[in-house]
Amino acid sequence: MAGLFKRADLVISRSGAGTLTELAMMHSPSILIPYPFAAEDHQAFNAKVFAAAEAAIMLRQNEMTEESFGEAVLGVVWGDGDRLKRMADNAGKLAVLDSAEQLTAIVRRCLEG
Repeated sequence: MAGLFKRADLVISRSGAGTLTELAMMHSPSILIPYPFAAEDHQAFNAKVFAAAEAAIMLRQNEMTEESFGEAVLGVVWGDGDRLKRMADNAGKLAVLDSAEQLTAIVRRCLEG
């Protein structure tokens, strides 16, 4: 999926952790629709992080209409000419490039402690 995300102008997706990792790594602007039945609404929390960073727009499925969805898509694609670029840049800022090293350091500290 990462390669497809990289080529897309705008990604419309759920907001699971794996998907958001790929969106960040590929610098992909997105409209996120959290899965409404995810445990403890974790996908909404994930999407809120991207929305707060202005890397994505979050739409709640139960509040969304055809009109609000269309407005969101068109607002990003045809609105402010630089919005997609800004969203892509902001998505890239959320990427954690050294996550394996960070996890290794945490495990080592736990084993040493």
